[in-house]
Amino acid sequence: RTATYNSGRAPPRQLLQPDVWLGRTMDVVSWKGTLAEMALALEKVGGVPVKAGLAMSLLARRFFLNDLHQMCLYFDAGKVKATVAQFKEEVPDAFSAEDWFRHAKYANGQPIVPDVVPGVH
Repeated sequence: RTATYNSGRAPPRQLLQPDVWLGRTMDVVSWKGTLAEMALALEKVGGVPVKAGLAMSLLARRFFLNDLHQMCLYFDAGKVKATVAQFKEEVPDAFSAEDWFRHAKYANGQPIVPDVVPGVH
């Protein structure tokens, strides 16, 4: 739902304008889409077919990653009223899903989308 990289790009703007932001919040919504649209973004950037699907069952998510589960329920219920356009007014170069896949790395430091995609020359 959001490119997490953008979460760190918003606070400097707030800190530089305390008179504007004191007592206000900023929702970081830099991309909205479905699981299928997320898979399509990864496929476009990575150059290999991607099938949309859950990484774990909802039951496992609920019991082992309850904070993530509650956040997903919040998003799915449509409670986020902020828009991508509103966030881009504050952070115009906010990452989209495709941008995030180009930038992101796994915990081991390997890029999610490698420079050289197997089978593509």
